[in-house]
Amino acid sequence: MYDIDFSVFFLKNKSKNIKILYVLLLVSFLSTVIWYILFSSFGWTRHVWLGLIVGMMLISIFLSKLWNYKKILSSAFFVLLIFYLGYSFLLYKDKFEPRLNLNQEIIDKWDSNRYTRGLQGLPANPIISLDDQKELMYFFNQNVKSEDGIYYLGWFLVAEASPLVDKVFYSLDRYLEIGQAEGSDGGKSYLIIGPYQKGKYSLVAKDYYPKKVLQLCEDVVFENSSYTLCTLKNNLVYENRAYD
Repeated sequence: MYDIDFSVFFLKNKSKNIKILYVLLLVSFLSTVIWYILFSSFGWTRHVWLGLIVGMMLISIFLSKLWNYKKILSSAFFVLLIFYLGYSFLLYKDKFEPRLNLNQEIIDKWDSNRYTRGLQGLPANPIISLDDQKELMYFFNQNVKSEDGIYYLGWFLVAEASPLVDKVFYSLDRYLEIGQAEGSDGGKSYLIIGPYQKGKYSLVAKDYYPKKVLQLCEDVVFENSSYTLCTLKNNLVYENRAYD
């Protein structure tokens, strides 16, 4: 077994297999970053992370090796790096946020810039209100029983809420196909609508939310700016219209 030293820029006295590994890591980093950041017009942020992690590893080890072998040169390099970062901060300070606690104004500003380069920029996902999620969790803890069934519409899985409330969500098609019975174990049947279907993060038409509530909901039992939970109607005509 090899004692792998990931110092890609210091290949002296390394075996052939280790050198190949270094080259593969470097090519992986460069190809991922060059394609998804420089050339791809959309969707790059969710794919580029692996390349960035490899790149951070390679660059960090290169700097540590540089420090060990060439202390004077590395000292000058670090001075230049700090100067460059400081200059970049002054030049592009509107793109930096030094505070660890982000307020809603900053989050909204980031979200408004997500699509400046295409369909998906940074941040890769919207930052959903923690207060709204806590309210949803509290409602589930107080009102939703283990035997109740929770259903979602179309491809809107509301996946972030499922682990928060410790409940499996099912497609509405399941509810319609099993004869619109009560929950899987005899409880109530609820429809959940999430932040991609209503509010500022909505990806659907403006009339989508009120139309779905009118069409499918018996009673709205919970609602905030990010989530809605309602009891499902009985005797719905089976039409797979969840994707409308």
